[in-house]
Amino acid sequence: MHPKPVHLPPYPMPSVISPMAPLLALLALFLLITARYGAALNLWGDEAYALNVAAKSVGEIIAADRFHLPTYYLLLHPNVGFLAHCPVHAGPWLGAVGG
Repeated sequence: MHPKPVHLPPYPMPSVISPMAPLLALLALFLLITARYGAALNLWGDEAYALNVAAKSVGEIIAADRFHLPTYYLLLHPNVGFLAHCPVHAGPWLGAVGG
């Protein structure tokens, strides 16, 4: 007598693509797009002027604008100095203030 074959239920084939793959692809695309446009420093005229003035020495900041108090520029001055030494942010900031 031959042994009776054992019939097992069909084994589900593993899916090659995860159900999360489209969502992860969209997330990766979103991150690439936002990184591209987020890295660009788009300044309005008054913002670029403020960074340009704040990048000067304290004496030059005080003498730079006869019509406005130098308080904002003096508060911004240490931040611009710190970012100029940070290698991640140095390029956009220095390019924005005219170097």
